Amino acid sequence: MFGVAGLSMDEAQAEAAPDKKKNKHFEYAEVVDTIRQQVSEFRATLKSSETRIPKAFPIKKIGISRIHAPNGVSTIRIEFACPSFVDQEAILGRFLLHLQKTTIPGSRQAVEVMPVPLDSSAKKSVVESYEQPAVSYVYEEAIQQLQGLGIDVFEPTQNENSLNWDSLAGYQDVKLEIEDTVVLALQNPELYERIAQKTRCRYESNRPRAVLFEGPPGTGKTLSARIIAQQAGIPMIHIPIESVVSKWYGDSEKKMSAIFDACEKLDGAIIFIDEIDALAGDRSGGTMHEASRRILSVLLQKVEGFASAKKTTVVCATNRKQDLDAALISRFDLCIRYNLPDEKTRRAVYSRYAKQLSEEDLLQLATVSPQLSCRDIKEICEYAERKWASKVLKKEETGEVPTLRTYMEAVKTHTVGLSSRSQHDVYEA
Repeated sequence: MFGVAGLSMDEAQAEAAPDKKKNKHFEYAEVVDTIRQQVSEFRATLKSSETRIPKAFPIKKIGISRIHAPNGVSTIRIEFACPSFVDQEAILGRFLLHLQKTTIPGSRQAVEVMPVPLDSSAKKSVVESYEQPAVSYVYEEAIQQLQGLGIDVFEPTQNENSLNWDSLAGYQDVKLEIEDTVVLALQNPELYERIAQKTRCRYESNRPRAVLFEGPPGTGKTLSARIIAQQAGIPMIHIPIESVVSKWYGDSEKKMSAIFDACEKLDGAIIFIDEIDALAGDRSGGTMHEASRRILSVLLQKVEGFASAKKTTVVCATNRKQDLDAALISRFDLCIRYNLPDEKTRRAVYSRYAKQLSEEDLLQLATVSPQLSCRDIKEICEYAERKWASKVLKKEETGEVPTLRTYMEAVKTHTVGLSSRSQHDVYEA
């Protein structure tokens, strides 16, 4: 993976600077000095700015060499060490963006940025073409544009703590269906395309361009979307409702359109919209707000337009499928139902957050937790840990981890809280 910053001057400008053209050694030295200065500034920017690249990340080595291409254009190659593919992509994109704002001296100079993995056993990066690097720059530009619109971007990571299907306890049938119908299609788009070309009289994509996750809150819908993105090696673009809706006329649909336009610049993404029913309710009832109608119209057009995108899928989540507009429902190629966890799944979730408990203890907790979601169980375990820490600090307990009794008390407290909220909701209604 490498990048080229298109920083050369016009041929006309080259002819207007004969002195520099004659003194190629001076030209090269000046270019190198400029590059070194930009690298130094960029390193300082990495250390001082809020960035997803770890602040401790060092650019270990910068190697600058000159390559003469057959067409006479000289290329200045900059190599730097990088710990992983993700950091490589992030740093490369930022550095190219940095160089785009810099005037590089010389009439026929190009700058090539080439990351070198810190792991000496890793294969060397291979330069394939001069066009490929533009992807990294466009990618970084799109990410920055989305973040500027208030959109949450979750990029894939490559470490031992990366999300995978083990991160979602239970739901084996759901995970298998998603893996077979969504993840594999994103990982192998060429195969699906070849099958469609050989089976259809008129070519149409056979991959799911839009998927609906339906089910109660806290059952793993958002987590599943993040896992899909991680498995496919693409970012998840999370569109919060509040980031789209605006009180100003026309702003909401413009923002939704801008979000999808930015996503088109990415080489694949999971576009995740939670609580889609709040944006795309049923128009037939006559109670839909005009702004919501305009947002829905944009959404329908954009979802349809992503049919040709090989590695982009729109994933929407709702707990009120019956309130969705019929036209939007027809756009979903797949609808996956998330039910409240059964006893086996509840036990599995408890085991993730209370691994010190015995199988009998976990089963007992699962038995007394009917109608609780995975999120409820996580909150119960967090509450139990806080209560236990409080007791330890007050010298009321001496153990290192909470006991079953602490978790049982947390279940009772949480259940009472849920009951109170339910009664309040009924009263408000």
